[in-house]
Amino acid sequence: MGTTQTLLIHTMVALFVPIIASAEVNAPANRVMCINGPMEKNKEFIVSVDVNKDPLHLEFLKSQQPKKAAPPARVAGEVAAETAPTVMTDIESCFPTDASKKNYSWFAQLRDYINSVTDTHTESSMMPETAKKEITELAKHAPPTQTSPKIKRECIAASMTRSPGNDGYTCGYPTAKEAKRGFSAKTQSVPKPYGKAGGETLQCLNDRMVDYMTFAVNSALECMSGDEPIDSRVIYKKLNNETGFTPSLASIGGMGIGQTTSPAKNELTDRKLGKGRYILENIVNSKKPECNGFKGVAAADLKRSPSVKNTCDWVNPGDGLARSLMYTIGYYLTMRDQYVIPTLEKRSVKLIENKSLVSDFTAIAYGAEGLDHAKWLMQKYRVGRGTNAKTLQNNIRKDSVYLSNIKDKMQEISCIRQGKAADKACKQQPISEADAEADSCITK
Repeated sequence: MGTTQTLLIHTMVALFVPIIASAEVNAPANRVMCINGPMEKNKEFIVSVDVNKDPLHLEFLKSQQPKKAAPPARVAGEVAAETAPTVMTDIESCFPTDASKKNYSWFAQLRDYINSVTDTHTESSMMPETAKKEITELAKHAPPTQTSPKIKRECIAASMTRSPGNDGYTCGYPTAKEAKRGFSAKTQSVPKPYGKAGGETLQCLNDRMVDYMTFAVNSALECMSGDEPIDSRVIYKKLNNETGFTPSLASIGGMGIGQTTSPAKNELTDRKLGKGRYILENIVNSKKPECNGFKGVAAADLKRSPSVKNTCDWVNPGDGLARSLMYTIGYYLTMRDQYVIPTLEKRSVKLIENKSLVSDFTAIAYGAEGLDHAKWLMQKYRVGRGTNAKTLQNNIRKDSVYLSNIKDKMQEISCIRQGKAADKACKQQPISEADAEADSCITK
């Protein structure tokens, strides 16, 4: 990259990323600009994240602050040296500038990048004042107590290199005129379409976006873990299949990173029909620091149910991302605990002990096929006390389009993690069971 281009990038950073200048973090060597391809011109989404002031993003920024090391013991008369803070700078280029690597294929560079990253996010224990004001005494169930495995950063990075293809939106703060029309000035509430999340309009997703998605998703998993830990593999496969961890997508079929639908929203908010309202109540009353970025949204939604027609309520990179994650995971928990397990238990107490089988039925129930298809499969294969769990699982995987789609997407991730293109040839590549089941994508 030439000197002029480098100066231009640094000028853009100075203009558009003032918040990041205050986030004192160490910049890893050899960062890439756009992990999903040379899309530097499409920065609308990155800029919208940079200026977001919602609790979840603020929690992320605080988690990136370096921990203060204890000062070393001084020798008598010694004066403590002042250390200049390390400030994160913007990314220099899309590809490594090392001349020895100019012949790297893009996928080889991506493979090395993914292999070089580690899970490093640190949790924060301070909740923003904007979230504190929304907290109410609503708990009806015991607060979450268990810990769920975290999703590895390298797998989220691999997912974010995919092009999901749905319609994408950025959200901005309203002008005075837009505020008078009803757009909330407290958050980024004004939607602006940027086109398809693919091709020429694919938004650049950089290294810091991977950090943010990793922080947000794992914070949600830890926050919402209850008496029975969340199967993080199911959540990873769901988000990878639906959007490739891209939070800015919206369509008739769903909203946000988990493609939330009206049934999912109603299940968690409807006072009469919903069976998952307690999940939002637990978040509001939780003392877990991981819930700090979600409490305000949960409290607001318990008072007034959000509409899936309000795009920025779900794709805004702060409260929208928090809401979409809560409803994605919350709907999964509701389907599992309130519908799938009770239905399966009536047929065979032994089968509900098979967590993998329960997870498959739950994925079907909260996916496009729905709970009715999960129940139909139980009837079709005459599930009862004598049913073999492994045989049943093999059968339902053949009979579910949704599970087949998930399998195909995991095949793509396996190729990407090996530095290969996710193309037709990829589908013919062997895949390990650990990769297919996402076991290799979660911490033990």
